Amino acid sequence: MDPIVLIDVDRCVGCYMCQRACALAQCIEINEVTRFAEVVRPEDCTGCMACERACPYDCIVVVSDESQVPLRAKITLSRVRRYATKRLVLGDPRWSVRRGAEEMTKEGVGSLLLMNGTKIVTETDVLEAWIGGREEEPLINFSKDAITIEGKATVEEALRIMLEKCISHLPVIERGKLSGMISLRDVLRASSVTSPILDESILPINPREKIEKYAIQVPVVGKVTNRELYSILKERKLKATVVREGEKVGLISIRDLTKAMAKGKSLDDLIDPRWINPVSSEEQISKAIAIMMEHNLRHLPVFQGAELKMLSVKEIAKHAVWIKVT
Repeated sequence: MDPIVLIDVDRCVGCYMCQRACALAQCIEINEVTRFAEVVRPEDCTGCMACERACPYDCIVVVSDESQVPLRAKITLSRVRRYATKRLVLGDPRWSVRRGAEEMTKEGVGSLLLMNGTKIVTETDVLEAWIGGREEEPLINFSKDAITIEGKATVEEALRIMLEKCISHLPVIERGKLSGMISLRDVLRASSVTSPILDESILPINPREKIEKYAIQVPVVGKVTNRELYSILKERKLKATVVREGEKVGLISIRDLTKAMAKGKSLDDLIDPRWINPVSSEEQISKAIAIMMEHNLRHLPVFQGAELKMLSVKEIAKHAVWIKVT
């Protein structure tokens, strides 16, 4: 049975004691207009009765199965809304594709939301337009319907959708309105601090495992053009690859190509890689994840012996294990 919170508004004085007591779920608040306590997110109520115990005027009664409190707490702590960023980057459908690329580069994002979040344009979309010589056309022409997720959904549900749809961002909806964005990195961070919940859940990766388990083989490129690189990435279905010029090692990604487009570069100009020190495949995966988080990277070059490989956030997510809880 879901918890039921009964509030006697004739006795409530809006003292905030119940709101302060509901620190975990944050599902009860004092209405700033009526000055009465009200349950604003009933799905997050754990039934712990903290609000009932905290009320000095005995105006709250909670009907709950207390044996279910730990399970409800796990679900509450795994809600998408707890890990989504509130920062949203919106684009104007009338902008040109090049203008959209400039905005993505300025804001450091891989997509733009259009039409109040119902449409989305990604880096891949703008690069396809660039390759086709259509970069001055309206952004809306290259948009697609946005796949969204409710804020009350769990991070496990978010990861399922991302892996099934091969996407790395989901706009978050609260009460029918766009409220934020959750990324693949956010989901991985969340899954590392939450516990298995229902019949089938995510088992986070072992932080002590070696990077070699997650590193993948990719083409190692040198001095190639933007056009040639995009062709390689598209053919291999990659978002990035490794670059090597003499002793220098780095990465080049579709985000770098979007940046080149935004700067007015030509498709026939040479790529402009980011030179990044590779990590050893013998290091623990926890070290690689820390580097990626610290420097806001989605990929890392990896040395496995004399061979160069690549580590990606997506590959780490794909290795998350789905387990049956018994």
